[in-house]
Amino acid sequence: MVYFLTGLAFGSLAYLANSIFPSLIVHVLGDTLFFTLIWPNDVHRSLIARARADASFWFNLAQAIEFSALAVLTFINASRAWGSASRRPAVQENL
Repeated sequence: MVYFLTGLAFGSLAYLANSIFPSLIVHVLGDTLFFTLIWPNDVHRSLIARARADASFWFNLAQAIEFSALAVLTFINASRAWGSASRRPAVQENL
C-alpha cells in the first residue's frame, strides 16, 4: 500500500507540475535518506556479502529481471504504436 500511495503522490506531482523533475528530485532525496540513514542501522537487514543469499533473494531477483524485460517490451510496443511524434496523443495543457 505504501508503494501505491507513493506512486499516486509522484504521479499527482508530475501531473500538477507538468513535469517529472519534481517527482524525480523527491525520489532521489528519499532514496538517499533511506540508504544512508535507515538501512545501515536496521538490524533486520543483512548484506548479501555478510549473509548468504536465501530463496527469497533469488525469487525477488527473478521477479526484477522478468518485470524489467516486460517493461522494455511494453515501451517498445508503445513506441511502435505511437510512431512518430506527430501521431502521439496530445497532452492538454492547463493555462
